[in-house]
Amino acid sequence: MLQRDTEIPSSGFIKSVRESIEEEVSRGSSSVEKGNLFLKWVVTRLFDVSEDEIVNQITDGKDDMGIDAWVKVDDESGESGVIQLFQVKYGKSHQEQEILKFKENVRQFLKMDTREIPRRDMQDLQIIIKQENLEEELYYVTDQEVDFKNTSKLKVYGFDQIIRKLWDDITGLPKDKIEKIM
Repeated sequence: MLQRDTEIPSSGFIKSVRESIEEEVSRGSSSVEKGNLFLKWVVTRLFDVSEDEIVNQITDGKDDMGIDAWVKVDDESGESGVIQLFQVKYGKSHQEQEILKFKENVRQFLKMDTREIPRRDMQDLQIIIKQENLEEELYYVTDQEVDFKNTSKLKVYGFDQIIRKLWDDITGLPKDKIEKIM
């Protein structure tokens, strides 16, 4: 078996991922719908969250404070846990400056007086983060190419990084098993 860092995703695998994304977003008729479908694809495929789990944690829309979705990661030790905050951009909505803007928006959101946050669901999110002393992990994901150095609290996934994460997730499969991204 090859070393993990030398394994290269096959062209068939890359094609399968691209087709999976295209199939998912093709169900949308507007750019907003396509973006929402890509958001669900990202959270369910890259982060193994079920659609049932994420349905009430999608916050994308007006006054979302830059946060399109969130996932609270259960911590079995009982210590303060982690909350994953997502900003997802599909197609032409991605711009490089949006990455740092996302980080700044989250910083401002966490410092705001809860009563100043326009949406009730976003108020509730901030309260959960503060009351449970959750450590935030930021994820910016796009289907476009990106060149951004990850930091400990901000992970950026462009198409190549999506491929790499999915490939790394399945490299432990036996050679005779074939995995198709649905």
